[in-house]
Amino acid sequence: MGSITQDEGISLSFIGCGNMGSAVASGLLSAASGSRTDEVQPKYSIGKIYARVNSDSSAKNLKSAFADHAAKLTVLRTSCAEAMDKAEVVVLGFKPYMVQEVLEQPGVLDALRGKLVISLIAGVPVEVIERYLIGSSNDSSQRDKLPHIIRVMPTLGATVKESMTVIQLPRETVPQEGIELTKWMFSQIGRVKVLTQPSFDIATTLLGASIAVTTVLLDGMLDGCVAEGMKRSDAREIAAQCLLATGKLLLEHEDESPSSLREKISSPRGVTIQALITAEKGAIRGTAAQAIINGTQHTKTMSS
Repeated sequence: MGSITQDEGISLSFIGCGNMGSAVASGLLSAASGSRTDEVQPKYSIGKIYARVNSDSSAKNLKSAFADHAAKLTVLRTSCAEAMDKAEVVVLGFKPYMVQEVLEQPGVLDALRGKLVISLIAGVPVEVIERYLIGSSNDSSQRDKLPHIIRVMPTLGATVKESMTVIQLPRETVPQEGIELTKWMFSQIGRVKVLTQPSFDIATTLLGASIAVTTVLLDGMLDGCVAEGMKRSDAREIAAQCLLATGKLLLEHEDESPSSLREKISSPRGVTIQALITAEKGAIRGTAAQAIINGTQHTKTMSS
């Protein structure tokens, strides 16, 4: 991996910039434009960001969404190889089913040679990405062209710099500079945790389910509030703040657990314990556990 240029900041090329890619790009650009409260010079900075998309409508939507960052973000409709060639760091942000189609395109392997590649593709191991890059070739010179790949899974919280990003522990062949840069990038948009592959696959499910499944439960609670006479907008604000507080309590107090929080707010003959009993009758705990198990099992089949 070549030395990262810092004169004008790090250049990034997003190959595919859908919901997750846009969230990461948005968070990085917002962090780059925000004012610093300390006097410490950061080790890295974000320079130019390129976003390669498939359609004119996607290009139009991105340009509109990033109008405030037009000087730093360029939307491309070029080939994937051309877009990859423009930047020092390449972020793979397309869907898992597109892996073969994108990576086997002419010129892609040469464009990625020796670069840091950050994969946001759920369920696709590094070995699979490498296999599509070199095809069926057993030529050692082809393997020498392979980039340094790090798997990363952020959340939509990146948009508001509140992502929980997990990074799969990279291979020993990945340069330390690439690892540090990856950690730095995603620390700009939230928390970062490095995990081994088995835990990374589980975390991939947990990251999505923590938002998606919780919003289903939240919708049900809001429906209940409306049924009892409260405006949905008021209920939404109250519940959202409670979720935010719950997260902070668990993160900032290591001695707290979900069960200890429940015990603290469940008074004898109180309304909270009645709500909990009703939820448990609906097998909410077992259903949530099975959702994670099923999601994790599905993750293991996505690259097959």
